[in-house]
Amino acid sequence: MTTATTQQPDIPLPAGAMADAESWGFWDNQFRIFHGADRVVSDPAGNKVAEVQTGGIQFPDGSIDQIECPPRVDVYVHADDGLTADQARELALLLALTADEVDRWTRHVATTDSAEVAR
Repeated sequence: MTTATTQQPDIPLPAGAMADAESWGFWDNQFRIFHGADRVVSDPAGNKVAEVQTGGIQFPDGSIDQIECPPRVDVYVHADDGLTADQARELALLLALTADEVDRWTRHVATTDSAEVAR
């Protein structure tokens, strides 16, 4: 009995993205999950109080899923007592950086203005 194998696609990841070595194979070469760098807010003792992560799905033709599971920003806050003002500012900066990263992956041009934010 012969088993057919599908060759792993040889396409680049989106700019700045990473994926596991077996990412295509795990999903039968139908897609791979990728992610950006983890961004962390720490307290003075070096403990993680918040983190921001990005991720998405890439298809064998190189395109990025924009419908079922579009690139996203995930935010995790690990501080039971909330964030200090400085930590909140750092988190806000990290959120802006990760939103820019996702925009680059989707080739989206941000058009946010104060009227949109107010909505």
